[in-house]
Amino acid sequence: MKFIFLPYSATGHVLPMMKVAGELVRNGAEVQVIAGESFRSDVETAGARLTAPAVEHAVRVPPGRSPRELSERARLWRDRQQAWRATKDSLAAELLLDSGAVCVLDPHVSWAVGFVHSLAVPAIPFWTTHTRRPGRWGPALVNLLPDLLPAPLPRAPGVHLVGPLTGDLSRAGSACDWRGGAERMIVASPGTVFERRARFFRKIIDDFAAHPNWTVVLASPRVDPAELGEIPCNIHVRQWIPQTALLRLADVFVTHCGINSVHEAITAGVPMFLAPRSPEQRRTAHRLRQLGIGVPLPRAGLAEAAEALSSDQAVRSRLDHLRERALAARGAERAAEVLLDLADRAYGSSCAPFSFGTR
Repeated sequence: MKFIFLPYSATGHVLPMMKVAGELVRNGAEVQVIAGESFRSDVETAGARLTAPAVEHAVRVPPGRSPRELSERARLWRDRQQAWRATKDSLAAELLLDSGAVCVLDPHVSWAVGFVHSLAVPAIPFWTTHTRRPGRWGPALVNLLPDLLPAPLPRAPGVHLVGPLTGDLSRAGSACDWRGGAERMIVASPGTVFERRARFFRKIIDDFAAHPNWTVVLASPRVDPAELGEIPCNIHVRQWIPQTALLRLADVFVTHCGINSVHEAITAGVPMFLAPRSPEQRRTAHRLRQLGIGVPLPRAGLAEAAEALSSDQAVRSRLDHLRERALAARGAERAAEVLLDLADRAYGSSCAPFSFGTR
């Protein structure tokens, strides 16, 4: 059986899909991935084969709406449209070469599911975060621990919540000796898409400068650490950090509330300060507050607030419960089982595909 994966070309979308792709490969399936060249290592680590469209685009959102930033947003939008045209060409070519494939598609690529359905090819939506339209296209996968489902959103038939899809991938890295001899560690990461200004990082640095009992690790993907001025020796600023490994050592996590980061924090049992940027991230933050495992990032006194949060036994107890559920979820295995079952239903012995859903 062959699967064609089409992720949205951003790290937080590609890596969860590759966890499932790797599990399918281990079950004897062939997996083709259509994504940018920058993801070749992740795809090949999963045992899949990459088709890189002729055009790749950057997935990022400038931090503000100044004339310069609005111009940059417009340029990024144009680049995305151009890249998506190249991606559609690559997908169409793959489907012409292999009429017996099942497509696993990220609905954030807004044209993908409808396009594949128009070709009468089985298409399975794979939401890498909350689904906004559960069941619209029939069966679907959602990278979401069921406990994180926003309360008003119904559980639609055929929608499989298979998260968390996290773990050691090619980018996981090692935590080495980042913590040093400090009593506590806080990790702060704003994610790779929604940019933060330098003052966001400077504020955290200043709050912890007088607290050498804390090691602080900051990820500043779009801000050069050299722009941040003097940095105390207990604070490490890098444009990339081994987040998965560091969270195993951390006492507190400052997060943008991207679902992969939240899953990693829950799996590591780390309480969270919440600093969302997008509507989706704000929904996640609201749910984390309801669950009692995260609180809004304070405007002042972050070091004192971190001390209180990391010592809160009620928060730790709630995290322990969710951590057990997350570790027992078998996300990638369950997702692969669902996909193999749906593929078997789609083709069966007749090899004649049927559509899982309609527009």
